[in-house]
Amino acid sequence: DLHPASAGNAEAAAYVATSSTSSGALPPEGQYYQVDIPDRLLGLVMYKPSAAASCGILAHHNPLTVQSLGPSRPVVAHLNANSGARTAGVALGDVVTAINGREVHDRVEASALLRSAPRPVTLQMYRLPGPSAALYQGDVLVHYKNRDALPPLRVKDWKAKFVVVGGILGGGS
Repeated sequence: DLHPASAGNAEAAAYVATSSTSSGALPPEGQYYQVDIPDRLLGLVMYKPSAAASCGILAHHNPLTVQSLGPSRPVVAHLNANSGARTAGVALGDVVTAINGREVHDRVEASALLRSAPRPVTLQMYRLPGPSAALYQGDVLVHYKNRDALPPLRVKDWKAKFVVVGGILGGGS
């Protein structure tokens, strides 16, 4: 059985399982989808929900929603560029619910199944309600070797650098 964690507050409406979270119950506002990936290397890394939240991937979600995923459900924490998973539409923060029709509730179990699964592999996925995470890499202008909190006044004081800022930044929905 599911009940709203904060009745009347649509923005923070999270659903928490009143029974065991391993029963497979996920917040009903999310979206289930399926992808078939023919590639041998899927190009994804999975974390448990608490780790995905602490590194920023699920940080913008209601903590009760993250908690409702359970302690070790597999959450996509990294996607390689041009990987089979990314090309198929898998996104950061998505949850793996089944592999080739077999339900998974643990990231270690999911990793073992993915290693031994024949290709193409079919993943049943779940996308949490709310904003998604976005990966950003690129050229960024920085101002360094200066203790001022204010930006520089002259263009020549900005320096171009290639950086990855934590790898993941929250994005709008």
